[in-house]
Amino acid sequence: MQSKGSLLDDHACGLSGQKNLTFIRVRFALLALLHLGISTFGFPRSSTLNFCKHTTMASRPPTTKRSTATPYTLPVERPPCNIDPTAVVADKATIVGTYPVEIAEHAVIHPYARIRAEGGRVTIGPYCVIAETAIVGLSEGQRGDVVLDRHVSIESGAEVLAKHVGEATEVGVHAKIEAGATVGRFCRLTPTEVVLAGEQVQDFTVVFGEGQRRRDRTLVGSEEIQRQRVKAQEKHVEMLKKLIVDGKSKWIE
Repeated sequence: MQSKGSLLDDHACGLSGQKNLTFIRVRFALLALLHLGISTFGFPRSSTLNFCKHTTMASRPPTTKRSTATPYTLPVERPPCNIDPTAVVADKATIVGTYPVEIAEHAVIHPYARIRAEGGRVTIGPYCVIAETAIVGLSEGQRGDVVLDRHVSIESGAEVLAKHVGEATEVGVHAKIEAGATVGRFCRLTPTEVVLAGEQVQDFTVVFGEGQRRRDRTLVGSEEIQRQRVKAQEKHVEMLKKLIVDGKSKWIE
């Protein structure tokens, strides 16, 4: 005969087994209901799943959909350009207007430089260098051609609206030559200096100190120094041509 304690233990084990069996049966019943697509409230499976999905998504922060559309930009008007094959026009340089633009051999136009042919023809001579953010040429509403002779250097931020700039002249940072002015050979404008509209600056002149002028006697009296200055510009151009990516093809029809 079994003892009273052992009978109680068997009874407890039986109850535990019945609970486990009941739990398993309920679980399979719920899975069967979900499989058939019917919830306890009689909704189809799709609605139940959608409800669960929306309930889960509601806890997530809203996300902003990134637009892949390309923004519309107005087309840039391209003037007729005659660019020598040896010249370099940076991809991010800008040429605008309707008048012809001529860029001679070994000229270099830096990124973000702007050639404006809106008021007249622009001619850039051999071995000229137009630096970043510099502007050459007249805007709309102005009339006249702009010519840079050979070996001219226009520094960053300078603006040249001159009728003519002579050989090997240097225009300093943020200097300005206004419309109709003429600047001679081997001149130098120091930074931020201004040559007023219609002025004539003689050869070998240095413009400095808020409009003061002096003659560079070192250059006047030495052709050798003049040659060395020209040669230095040509070496500078050869170095720039190795550094600046050429994008002139987009300006050539």
